[in-house]
Order: sequence, then structure tokens, then C-alpha cells
Amino acid sequence: MDIIMTLITRSKITAAAVIGTGAIALPLATASTASAETNLRPHWADSMLECQTMGNTFAQQGLLNGFTCVKVNSNLGGPNYLMYPW
Repeated sequence: MDIIMTLITRSKITAAAVIGTGAIALPLATASTASAETNLRPHWADSMLECQTMGNTFAQQGLLNGFTCVKVNSNLGGPNYLMYPW
């Protein structure tokens, strides 16, 4: 019985070690530095959906690495969102 408990305990420790190592290794393996620069300027959009769609489209085309959509209060009645690329 002691041998079985020892084997179960060892397998739990091994499983925890593998999971812990994977949790650390995965972010390190997927982390990379971005070497591309974007020449895009901020773009206006009428809605958050349009802003996100525009950013995603540019990202899929390889024109940017990421973007942020920001709500801008416009007193002129024009577009209310700016897509800032990076």
C-alpha cells in the first residue's frame, strides 16, 4: 500500500512540475520582439465595431502590429472613435 501511495504522490508532483514548467515556458516561447514599424496614422471611425474591424483588417494585411480604439467626444457631430495603430 505504501508503494502505491508513493507512486501516486510522485505522479502528482511530476504532473504539477510539468504544468508549472509549461505555464512558464509557453509565454516565453510565444514572446517575441516586433521589428516591423507601421507608417499608418490614426484613423477615424463612426463606431467601436468599425474601429475594431478596421484595425483587425490592417493587422491581417501586416500593416500594423497592434492597435487601440479610443472614444473621442466630438462636438462637431463627426466620427467618435480613433484607431491608433502601432
